[in-house]
Amino acid sequence: MSVILFSTNSEVGILVSSAASSKEDYNYAFGFDGALRSGTNQFNIQTAVSDKNHKKGYALSSGFKGYIKDFYISSSMQIISDSFDVSDIGYVPWPGLKRFKTDFGLYKIYSKGFMKTLYIGPGICINQEPGDSINWGKSISFDINPEFRNNWGINSSIDAGFAYEADTNYIKRTVNILVYGNGTKYSIHFGGSIDYTYNYLRNWLAYQSYNYFWCEYDIISRVSLSLYNRLWWEFNPNNELYAVTPTMIPRIEFQA
Repeated sequence: MSVILFSTNSEVGILVSSAASSKEDYNYAFGFDGALRSGTNQFNIQTAVSDKNHKKGYALSSGFKGYIKDFYISSSMQIISDSFDVSDIGYVPWPGLKRFKTDFGLYKIYSKGFMKTLYIGPGICINQEPGDSINWGKSISFDINPEFRNNWGINSSIDAGFAYEADTNYIKRTVNILVYGNGTKYSIHFGGSIDYTYNYLRNWLAYQSYNYFWCEYDIISRVSLSLYNRLWWEFNPNNELYAVTPTMIPRIEFQA
């Protein structure tokens, strides 16, 4: 990959990759990505084209985020054609995906007091799932994200809209909350979510919920101890609890 800097905080990259065993069995890809930054504003773009045995495709991902006084806006787009294929040289899990998302609202920075920053605003998302060329999902969201001066914060959101998955039309809804904190020797994240969505493992439409906790503590220099714990609650279409799956991962990390 080649990277070209055209200012102190912006760059352009070019990637060429290929694999071939014969004239009729090959996989080529050409990619381009760039980032343009000005102060706290940023625009980025990643594009790629592929050719696998005469089957040509493309992929595009782009995003922008910026601030105008106390107003914040971010927008992103992903389009991957059904024929985009780099299976011999890489991995793209969502051929056919189309997704457009915009968030905007108040972003306030406080110079004093217990609160450091506060974001409040809605969002809009339109998406089309891989393998579906007819149906589009549409949803709206609302976020409240305060950050406090003691390095703790909260990310909370609600999301609802029309979804289409597994040949099923339904109204999807989600509630998320994350609490995080950081100190000189520790980091903590914990929270949960509840969703009404399609459960691909059970092949049904129902509620499911996640609760999680993660923490890391520096025991001594270069040695840290972390613990990740998650509970996955699955409900059946009659709103009855079907299964609870716990996950716990302790870890000791040494940095050389």
